[in-house]
Amino acid sequence: REAKSGTETDPEAERRPADGNTEPATYAVDPEPAASATTSADPSPTEDEPVTDQPEPDLPTRPINLVHQAGHAAPESSADEIDEPKKEPGLLERDTKPSPDPTDPPPPTEAQEPTSAAEPQAEPVTPEGADDQSAAPAKGAGRSVVVAMKEEIDHLVDRILNLDQYDETAAELLVGIGDDALVKLATHFPGPLHHNRYLEPGDLPPVEQHGPVLKTLLKFGKQAVPHLLPLLNSISSDVRFYATYLFSELVYPEALTSLVSRLFDNDRQIRLLATEVIKQYTKYPEYRWAIKEVANILGSNASTLNTKRVAAEVLGELGEPLALEVVSDMLGSVDSVLAERCYNALVKITFNDFGFSRRRWMSWWKNNRLKHRIEWAIESLNHNKAEIQDHALSELKRLIGDAFEEWPDGPLNPKKQRELKKRLLKWWKQEGSILFPNLDKE
Repeated sequence: REAKSGTETDPEAERRPADGNTEPATYAVDPEPAASATTSADPSPTEDEPVTDQPEPDLPTRPINLVHQAGHAAPESSADEIDEPKKEPGLLERDTKPSPDPTDPPPPTEAQEPTSAAEPQAEPVTPEGADDQSAAPAKGAGRSVVVAMKEEIDHLVDRILNLDQYDETAAELLVGIGDDALVKLATHFPGPLHHNRYLEPGDLPPVEQHGPVLKTLLKFGKQAVPHLLPLLNSISSDVRFYATYLFSELVYPEALTSLVSRLFDNDRQIRLLATEVIKQYTKYPEYRWAIKEVANILGSNASTLNTKRVAAEVLGELGEPLALEVVSDMLGSVDSVLAERCYNALVKITFNDFGFSRRRWMSWWKNNRLKHRIEWAIESLNHNKAEIQDHALSELKRLIGDAFEEWPDGPLNPKKQRELKKRLLKWWKQEGSILFPNLDKE
């Protein structure tokens, strides 16, 4: 208090106790003043009043006593600073505060005065910070949109799953949503079904008639392919079957690798279906890879006997000449079942019959390998075996289709066979060889 009042005091009197004892005063730093102290003193005298011997009050101003013990004189201060509301730094802090470095930035002005620890200082607003602050509510709003979208997808899928009537509006809305809708539909695959799948592939209704989920997935087109490919390897035979069946309508070469695996499925219905589905991929270069892959499985020593039997049967059903040499090599197999299936495969591929003689098959192959398989079928329309004639006509209708408009009705007698063969050979020279180029021709 004396330091801030600006008065001068006698250092000797200050160190002299009020009872006149000349012993040096000792100041114990107690947490609180002693309760038994009985001496009191008036405020320090000013310049207008003489110094008296009245005892000084026991002041709790310990920083001043500590300064006195350290031997420092109290600095002078004006009386106006007592009423200053702003807390001034301590005496030691003022005495020992280093002078500012000229290289330091200038101290903050009143407008930039830092806030106290109780009030965290706001970060400076920069364009990047402004983006972050504006993104905070947008992020919360984005979560709300995601939740609303999920609920909408769930509602639309529930409408699709209704067996009573197919909801075209819900299907179109799901197509507009895209991948998120496909993810949800895949969890319900294949969905409610209207038909029994245990029929021969030729007797099955179109895939879209089997159920509403299947019909909706077809509307997505190629966008659905990445979501359907994992289903081809599902542990559920129903899922694998209908995923395979969908690719009879969604004809995209990306599916061929997985479809080849289904040719060796444990489920016979899936194997037959996969064979029919793969036939629709003949125009893609990946189809030739698929045939070579199956032929390699047939000729590999690492393949099991049962796998080889299945491969021989598949190659016969696909009817692809690329595998002819590998199939003929298996005619001499010690396994009679495998040899029989390879023989049947050669008959189906070539529309000819040379028994189990590999030499005769290779001789025929050498003379006809540059011809298209359609030409082989046309020449076999008057084969001496009726089953080969029927097979040749059936394959011609499948391979050519509407490109030839003069297909006869009903069974063919020898005369009709000769007439049909003549018209087909003429058509082949004029149009067919252009419409169906021989990719294997060297």
